[in-house]
Amino acid sequence: MALLNKIDETTNVVTWFEIPVAKIDRAQKFYKTILDIKMVRHVDEQEQAAFFPYTPQVIQAT
Repeated sequence: MALLNKIDETTNVVTWFEIPVAKIDRAQKFYKTILDIKMVRHVDEQEQAAFFPYTPQVIQAT
């Protein structure tokens, strides 16, 4: 059985989905730990979001 490759900016094919959470710091730590990835945090006046790695130039599923 082949090992799965770690997702990164060029292999992440999922570009948008939302997972509502009450504690974003805890959720981000969970996904960073289990997937061994770096996430990008975005904060504005109304909400906070954490994004999985992606590169806009790579064609991905939407």
